[in-house]
Amino acid sequence: MKKEMVLGLASLFIVPVAVAEMYRWIDDSGNVVYSESPPANREFTVIKAPPPPASRSPEELAAEEAERESVLAQDPAVRRERCDNARSNLALLKNAKAG
Repeated sequence: MKKEMVLGLASLFIVPVAVAEMYRWIDDSGNVVYSESPPANREFTVIKAPPPPASRSPEELAAEEAERESVLAQDPAVRRERCDNARSNLALLKNAKAG
């Protein structure tokens, strides 16, 4: 849960923000062309990028995750599955240390 949040936040710094303008024009064959650079000697239209989606604060994300986790933790089937997974992981770790 924290791992996904950290990866999500890290991706914000890795992925460049697209704020470039786009250009639209019609070529000699009558095809509509979109590009990041304007054409030379041709009429074109500037297309502005849409605004970025609204983001939630880390506190809001943490609260949502905590609520989901509390609901899941109350479900007996989820608790049983998590317990089985934990036992399986523990057995793997014990066998790895012994071998």
